[in-house]
Amino acid sequence: MGRRQQLKPYVFILMPFDEAFNDTYESGIKLACKAAGVVCERVDEQSFDETILQRIFSQIRKADAIVADMSGRNPNVFYEVGYAHALQKRVILLTRDAADIPFDLKHHQHIVYEGKSYILKDRLTKKLKWCLETPVQGVGFQADRPIIRRITRILEQVAKTVATKSSLGPLLENVLEEMMEILDAEVCS
Repeated sequence: MGRRQQLKPYVFILMPFDEAFNDTYESGIKLACKAAGVVCERVDEQSFDETILQRIFSQIRKADAIVADMSGRNPNVFYEVGYAHALQKRVILLTRDAADIPFDLKHHQHIVYEGKSYILKDRLTKKLKWCLETPVQGVGFQADRPIIRRITRILEQVAKTVATKSSLGPLLENVLEEMMEILDAEVCS
């Protein structure tokens, strides 16, 4: 059984839901995330059963980092950024105009992109790459996150296999292989 590809870091995007931000997201944020080697999503790209606020909170908890566009001083984005900060997530603040960053957040670095997607793409790509290379204990892009994601993925596989009553042999082989690698063991039983 071949080794699965490593999961990429996950970045959740917080921004106003307005057509005026579509280019910012598509040509700036998404392209920067792709260039940095991370997966990004907004809540409107997902399917889910819970309320939108429950989903946003869930995705903030799950994310390795948050990218938040503070342009226009959207109260929902501010509220969600506060939640991410309370969880000690690494939050990358963006804005078209520095005046949109309130006093309480001015001490945090932020990317001012002046409404130009190419500026945003370049600056955000650099920041995301720096975040990947500079893990902070207890904050997004942690050094141990890949292990946690791998263990979570194994447990999800086990749950799906048991639910479908598929053959457990190949699954158990995969679990042993992954655990041996995680534990840096030559033998595992």
